[in-house]
Amino acid sequence: MILPVKTLLDSLFGYVIGIMRYLQILLSEDKRDAILRELENNSVDYVVTEETGHGGNSSVVSFALPKNAVEPVLNRLRRVGLNKDAFTIILKPEIVNARHFKDLLGLHKKKEIAQSELKARAEEMAPSLSTFLIMTAISAIIATTGLLTNSAAVIIGAMVIAPLMGPAMATSVGTVVSDTKLFLRGIKLQAIGVVVAIISAAAFALVVKQASLIPFGLNITTIPEVRSRLIPDVLSLFIALGSGIAAAISLSRGVSSVLVGAMIAVALVPPAATVGLGMVWGIPLVMLGAGVLLLVNLLAMNIVSLLVFWYLGYRPENIVQSKSARISTLRRVGALIVMLAFLSIILASVTYVSYESAAFEERVKKEAKEFFKQPSQKKYQLLETKIQFRIVDVIFFGEVPKVILLVAKDKNVQQPELAKQLDSYLSKKADYPVDVQLRFLEVAESRSK
Repeated sequence: MILPVKTLLDSLFGYVIGIMRYLQILLSEDKRDAILRELENNSVDYVVTEETGHGGNSSVVSFALPKNAVEPVLNRLRRVGLNKDAFTIILKPEIVNARHFKDLLGLHKKKEIAQSELKARAEEMAPSLSTFLIMTAISAIIATTGLLTNSAAVIIGAMVIAPLMGPAMATSVGTVVSDTKLFLRGIKLQAIGVVVAIISAAAFALVVKQASLIPFGLNITTIPEVRSRLIPDVLSLFIALGSGIAAAISLSRGVSSVLVGAMIAVALVPPAATVGLGMVWGIPLVMLGAGVLLLVNLLAMNIVSLLVFWYLGYRPENIVQSKSARISTLRRVGALIVMLAFLSIILASVTYVSYESAAFEERVKKEAKEFFKQPSQKKYQLLETKIQFRIVDVIFFGEVPKVILLVAKDKNVQQPELAKQLDSYLSKKADYPVDVQLRFLEVAESRSK
């Protein structure tokens, strides 16, 4: 029987790639024996070397652990005397050959990487301010180009370079581990990122408009890629929730997060760019719709990433700090949920209106067919029904939906009051006033007999 590759490697090398961490810890002489004894009690294979450092002679203990065992083992070493601030290096080895390596895999079933590594990854993902500003601005400009040209490919390209995952994760990690500095840095970068994206998109759109690089008199609300972000519905919320969960899991498991970062950018950058377009074209409803979508996505991602990290068990080791972090997490999650619930009412309303508008269109088309089936309307034949209206115009401006009917009739047939009859009939049947416009296709009389 052919063994699976992973099983074969395990049998040859002890344990494999990607799930290991190699630790080197500088030991003080008075705690050395207790720490080594604790490692032996936990079946950890180690090597001790004598080193000469800045403070004189000292010992360095080196050992390998599964990545999910790093945090539990370090906690046990600290309980027997290891200083929390002891000089520690954690590396990613390729292959480890150790007798008891597999025995350590079950020390923590939820955590994939140590808390210190999680913090380090979150700090690394939150770039310097200058880099963050440049990459965010470039991403917003490219996304604006994609929106104006109705190019989904260009918009996706803009998402790949947007550095927005790091700040969101820094905020959540800083909250659960009670690192105020990391939390504030994440909040600051998120706020700055949104503002920079909107301003960059608006500035670029203004240049494009003034330079006549787009058709004169272009109505941005007619562009499908823009229109899809004007009236967000409840389904938009699931994109943000999925992005936040995926980001938290990818960070906590130490795997690549490039695609997840692009997914988060999809939820944030295009809406921000759409807000900028609304500013330049002076359309408040565009700014409102895209702005609601942007805020909903931002809040949803922060909520779910916080909850995922807390569920996985990441929190301060100190009991007092752990209690404080729990209170902070609950307060922040509560505040985010309240804000998200308010905005979700808007999403639910839009979803309901979208459903009703689709039902309205279907009802009007059905009733128009029924009207022309009446015996008194045998001299007409309904060929096509078109309904022209936008939810935004109906809700905010009170515009009446237009129903355009293409009707075939004989040349000699007159149509007095037909439009008024249809207005009255369809308005009554559809439970909403409509403006009927008739278009006639005249046919020879012999054809109708």
